[in-house]
Amino acid sequence: MNCFSVRRSSSETRRLVGKNEQREGKMTAIEEEERGWSKVKDDRLKSTTARTSVLRALMDDFLNEHSGGGTRLHAAASLADEATCRRLVEEGADICARCSDFSATVLHYAALNGSHGEGLITYFVSEGIDACVTDEDGLEPIHYALRVGNLGIANMLLRLRRGGPGSSGDSLLHFCVRHKLLRPAKVVLERHRWLLESTEEMGRTPLHLAAAVADVRICEWLLKEGASVTAMCGFYGGTALHHMAMNGSEGAENLVDLFLSYGADIEARTLARETPLQLGADCTVRNKNGYNLLQVCLEKNVINSARFVLDYNREQLFETCGPGGETALHVAARYCDLPTCEWLVRNGADPTVMSDDGYGIPPVQMAKFNNKWSNELVPFFEQFSDVVRETEV
Repeated sequence: MNCFSVRRSSSETRRLVGKNEQREGKMTAIEEEERGWSKVKDDRLKSTTARTSVLRALMDDFLNEHSGGGTRLHAAASLADEATCRRLVEEGADICARCSDFSATVLHYAALNGSHGEGLITYFVSEGIDACVTDEDGLEPIHYALRVGNLGIANMLLRLRRGGPGSSGDSLLHFCVRHKLLRPAKVVLERHRWLLESTEEMGRTPLHLAAAVADVRICEWLLKEGASVTAMCGFYGGTALHHMAMNGSEGAENLVDLFLSYGADIEARTLARETPLQLGADCTVRNKNGYNLLQVCLEKNVINSARFVLDYNREQLFETCGPGGETALHVAARYCDLPTCEWLVRNGADPTVMSDDGYGIPPVQMAKFNNKWSNELVPFFEQFSDVVRETEV
């Protein structure tokens, strides 16, 4: 023992031993508590494992029962989460299988899953499933998502299909219009009003596309929602009428009447200075009432367009069309003002011509039904009737 050693008394030694014993006692209690918690954790883990096992069995039973013409993986994709689908794939489920009813894939089913669809689609696409895959009716997963109003999933699928056929940077509304999906289009616009005048890569609005595919129902709906019929395409400057003019589909002629009633300008020109007629619009088309293009313009009282049509095709001035066998002057007398009727007469319209519907109605009779300008028009046409009577005498 050197001089620097500290010599403890017996009392100090007993005190230190007592402290150590107390410390050891505390440690023993802590260890026992930890062992207790460990046992609780083990019990809970066993309970959780058992519960998971039961839930998994119930899920498997449910999938077996509700798979219908699809596989268990198809059913899981439509209602379960990604973990369930991954487990089924790991257990051997064929991720490429199609249902026997309508040849839909797991991606079609996942598009219906509003809770877990986006994660599932990411997983299935990463496993090689094409986002543009179609069922036996040619419908893609995006059609399924739109059908049930899963717009978040539909937007995701739209991004995945960019670069595919007919995508052209479409918004969801453009996609619905392009594929003539009126009901989904209404859902999309209700939630995203700003899409009404949005443009795709070619600078076309949804109305431009609707005119291009000659869908009268969608055009009418878009116009009622406030779409601009005079909006110009950002790529070449065409209006909805220009897009209709370049469309050879059946039904395009029905759009003339509709667009003109909303203020379309038949003289509107593209950046290359082309009018709808110059782009191929058939000036011999008839609307649903049988009126020619000049009569349609007069009925809608769009006189500048009427002047343009007359310069383009003078024969329409003398044609008798519509249910009443009327000429352009008959229509003008019913719907237009005095200067318009005077202009038609100066260009050769016969103010005494009779309709060829068997009743022989002259323009003056039509003028009497003109609510706005009959007081001016009736005397104008009666002067020609007086000349006829004098000539006969």
